[in-house]
Amino acid sequence: MRIALAVPTVKIAYFDGKLPEPPLGLMSLAANLPDYCEVKIFDFYNNPAPNSYIVKSILAFNPDVIGFSTVFSSMYRPSLDIAKLIKDEIDVVTVLGGNHATFMYMEAIEEKSIDFIVLHEGEIAFGNLVDYLSKKTNLFPPYNVISKDKRNTEIQLIEDLDSINPPLRDTSYFFKPNQKYRNSIITTRGCPCGCPYCSTSAMQQYKYRERSLNSVLDEVIQITTSSNDNAVTFVDDIFTYNRDRVIAFSEIIKKHNILWGCSSRINTIDEELIQIMSSSGCKGIFFGIESGSPKIMKLLNRNYAPDEVIRIFRICKDLEINAYGSFILGLPFEEEDDILKTLELAKKLPTTQLRLGPLQVYPGTKIWNNPDLFGVHVDKTIDFSSIDNDNRAHFSTNWLSKERITEFNIIGRQISQSKLNN
Repeated sequence: MRIALAVPTVKIAYFDGKLPEPPLGLMSLAANLPDYCEVKIFDFYNNPAPNSYIVKSILAFNPDVIGFSTVFSSMYRPSLDIAKLIKDEIDVVTVLGGNHATFMYMEAIEEKSIDFIVLHEGEIAFGNLVDYLSKKTNLFPPYNVISKDKRNTEIQLIEDLDSINPPLRDTSYFFKPNQKYRNSIITTRGCPCGCPYCSTSAMQQYKYRERSLNSVLDEVIQITTSSNDNAVTFVDDIFTYNRDRVIAFSEIIKKHNILWGCSSRINTIDEELIQIMSSSGCKGIFFGIESGSPKIMKLLNRNYAPDEVIRIFRICKDLEINAYGSFILGLPFEEEDDILKTLELAKKLPTTQLRLGPLQVYPGTKIWNNPDLFGVHVDKTIDFSSIDNDNRAHFSTNWLSKERITEFNIIGRQISQSKLNN
């Protein structure tokens, strides 16, 4: 059976790197397909192309099944458009997965161009679906999969992350062979912090699971050796959540001359831990700071103060670690004075990389599910096509209009640009 795994062309306004971020979700699906499958990954997120070219490329592979990623909501509509164009040409099974498809499955499964939806994690569920479609079994997948006539929405997450294969990194399986990617690895899944605007945490049902450090080290050695590049980025939601694990990891990794970066949260890190991480090769830490207002930090359970953010960034700078981060403008309960405090904190941080952007409300988040509780005005008929790839506010709150949030965002972009130019 021939399986095409595709991500459409969209422009996401995030930090640029020297190398593009690999489509780890699709790569993990590919690595865990049944052995009888022939798979090809079509990464048009990192290789932008018009839909006509994407359709032609996928048709040339002549797939039996096409899986589309909607890890970002802006990928939803392009995936539907491509699926329709392909179904007009060949008889093929189409599957939608990722964050948006998971939380908007009732709407998505009604689309004529979509046959199945994989909910939440897909490595095992998608493999089960492929077995069912291949008639290797007569059993419809018992969890994480729905069709137009089977709506069993039982969800199971993978408890033992070591039980699945690591992402397939052999680019001969990609539409664009020899594609160069950043060395990115996921060592944990989920984040228990429960931020109301985070669909990634909701995707993991606010649960946190860890891979064994031995499996992580094996993957680090494998990809740094094959890429001839000793730099690795750990793209966990919150790498420093388990302090003891970070210390143990640092002791293991320091023996291998690896340069690495990760994501963190201010209240999960301190000077001692940063020093340990630095001594083992840590060169970059991303922080989702989100606000510079003590009032908003408290209301959103951030559990740290602006002065602590500045202190952590200064410690990183002294240890030659590139600390960078992001802020959200137009958060629930935020008034103009709160945004001004956020902008002021952003100016003070000793870093060249900051992203300040407007609040985006994604399906599955606590704000999307209960907007009145957070004072956010959510139009659930919104066209998500541009939600990730422009700098306009798409949502207003009880305290700020979309227009005013957009105006503040322009100021935020100026601050980001001035940091970059320093």
